[in-house]
Amino acid sequence: MKYFNILILILTFLTACKSKSQNENINATNTGNKSLAGSKSGSTIFTGVFSFKANGELITAESDKVKSWTTTQFPIGIIIASNKNGLFVSMQIKNITGAGSYKLDGDDKGTVHFTVNGHTYFTKGENVLNLNVTNTKGDSTMILLSGTFDGVLEDKDGKKLQITEGVFSTDKM
Repeated sequence: MKYFNILILILTFLTACKSKSQNENINATNTGNKSLAGSKSGSTIFTGVFSFKANGELITAESDKVKSWTTTQFPIGIIIASNKNGLFVSMQIKNITGAGSYKLDGDDKGTVHFTVNGHTYFTKGENVLNLNVTNTKGDSTMILLSGTFDGVLEDKDGKKLQITEGVFSTDKM
């Protein structure tokens, strides 16, 4: 429960930063001043890459909908990705210490939720998601993550989803 509350606080902070940045862009446009916040196509805090093969089919998230980070204050890694076609991925890696291999096999090591084609899959029983954090970069508080993942997930009815060739990276914040 403690980690869930921390996650909510982090997500609230990120949403507030994005809203503030969007308001600055609108104000700059209305006054004719250039804004340093965001890009020409709109304001995004994070950009990155998130893709994988699900039972052999390539699935890719939108670059401005990818977030993978941790902080120095709380040992929990967060990976979130989505697209307009109904993909939503949420991973929480407990006790993350930086680059290294993590085996997500249940709530004691982290949580995994993949919504693909209307089905939500998660780790269950012997099904695990192997996560390899290959690169970290950032400042003294926010650390961006990059890496690979693969494994087998399962929905509530026992339907399995084979995940291969998974990659994630957050390039800027």
